Amino acid sequence: YAAMALGSRSEAALIEAGIAALRAAGDAPRYALGLRVAGLYWWFAGERERCLEYARRELALARAGSTVHDLAMALLGHASSLIALERLDEAEGLLHELTPLLPQLGSSDLDAEGVFDELAAARGDWVRAARALLASLRTAKRNTGLKAMSLRLIAIALAHLGADEDALELATAADALCVSIGEARTDPFTDRYQSALDEARKRLDADSAARATRRGAALPEADSIIRAAEMVQAACVTRAT
Repeated sequence: YAAMALGSRSEAALIEAGIAALRAAGDAPRYALGLRVAGLYWWFAGERERCLEYARRELALARAGSTVHDLAMALLGHASSLIALERLDEAEGLLHELTPLLPQLGSSDLDAEGVFDELAAARGDWVRAARALLASLRTAKRNTGLKAMSLRLIAIALAHLGADEDALELATAADALCVSIGEARTDPFTDRYQSALDEARKRLDADSAARATRRGAALPEADSIIRAAEMVQAACVTRAT
């Protein structure tokens, strides 16, 4: 990850050697974790096919006898990899397999609606995407980084729904949260759909954009979920009418 952040791919050759060592050690949980981390590396490096290969291997291992939690994470990771490659029907099948497992996890980190956020966005169903992303935001709790990412993705959905001021407000709030914790203000989802926010900014006049930016910069983190929920509800109702 450090090599990738510095723009170097020289360390990437170590990944398969590390995976092979984990497999040879016979520790299935660590091997599964290694596959997941390797897949994430290639995801953020933009190598979607290589990411899918690791996700496929992780899912095969999980189906062979891991815990429900490991199977759920593998299904979600594999589905995300397929969505990135626009293999949407395959991804949807995995997400439907995942959904009934969620109550067994004993955790509120995943929401049955929220897991469909990427799929809905990829299909251009921005009403469902906005609602799914809001469900994901509600699971963020004290995770400021995850909350910031969810707010930014909701902003993108709002821009697609024509709620330009609200989109700019949430995008600004998300950026402020990222700055507060020293975290990057981008991710693969944002990179793919960033143009929607750019277009929303262009559609706003200077005064409206300034007001939205001020509101976003001043939005307390504690109020961000409620504010996002109000925006999503209004945008979805407007689209429906």
